[in-house]
Amino acid sequence: MEHKYPWEVVILERKKKNGLIWLAVGGLVLAVAAVAVAVWAPWREPDRSEVYVMAEQAIVKTEAKEDLGLQISSAAMITDNGTLRKTDTNGYIYKVGDQGRVIVYVNTKSTTPEDPSRDFDVTVSMVSDGQKVYDISGPEETEVDMTCQEFDQIVSGLSFYRYREEDAVEVRYEENELEAFDGGELSVTLSRPGAETLDAIAGSLSEMLAEPVDPEKLVTVEARVDMSVYDGELRAQSCNFTVEHTCQDGRKVRYATATHVVLLEDSQGELPTDGT
Repeated sequence: MEHKYPWEVVILERKKKNGLIWLAVGGLVLAVAAVAVAVWAPWREPDRSEVYVMAEQAIVKTEAKEDLGLQISSAAMITDNGTLRKTDTNGYIYKVGDQGRVIVYVNTKSTTPEDPSRDFDVTVSMVSDGQKVYDISGPEETEVDMTCQEFDQIVSGLSFYRYREEDAVEVRYEENELEAFDGGELSVTLSRPGAETLDAIAGSLSEMLAEPVDPEKLVTVEARVDMSVYDGELRAQSCNFTVEHTCQDGRKVRYATATHVVLLEDSQGELPTDGT
C-alpha cells in the first residue's frame, strides 16, 4: 500500500495556535548523488512480482533501522502554458533509536506568479519523543499543540513511496557487477500513480483552480519510480509523476512532481540548523 502523501509533506493548510504557525506543503523534487560509480550489467526486464517483492522488502528493512536518516528534496509545478504555481521542498528526517526520538526538518517555498499573495516560505523543525511533540526551531524545545499521530502522518509523508504491484507496466533492473556491491538499480513504469496520490493531486489542483477536480479523470502523462537497492536496503528513491486535468473551460492544466529521498549513512540524529 502506498503512503498517502508520498510527494508532499502532509497537511495542506495553515494552522496557528500557541504562537506556532506551520504550513505543510505541496510539492516535491530532488537531486540525488550517485550511490556508486560502477560497472553495470545490461538492463534486463525481470519478473514484475520479483521486482515488487525486492522493492517492498528493501523499504521494510530500511525503515526498520534503529537509527535512520533520510534526506528529502522535491518540487511540484502546476502549469497552464505559463506557471501557475511552483513549490520546492527540502528537508531531513532522523529517527534516533536509543533516544526514542524522531526529528523532522523541512523548508518549503511556494510561488504563484499570478497571485504573489499566495507565496510562502516556511520552515518546520519538530521532534517527537513518542508522547509529545516539540518545536525545536529556537534555542529551547517548546511543546506544540500537535498529537504524535499527526506528527507520524507528517513522517509518513516524508518516507519512501510504495507503489502497487498491479500498477506496474514495465520493470527493469541493472545489477552492479562490482564485487564490493550487492544490488543495483530498479526502474518501474506505472500505469498511473496510486489512488491516494491522485486524490492528493486533485485536491491541490482544485484549491489552485477554484473548481472541482475528479481524481478519476486525471490523465497520467508519466508515472515512474526509480530505486537504488543495495544489501537489501533502499538507498535512494526517485518518483516522477505528471498528470493532466481538463478544466471546466476546456483548457489543459498539468501537475508535475518529482521527489527524491536518499538514505543518509551513519546518521547520528544531529539536526542541521541551516537545513543542509
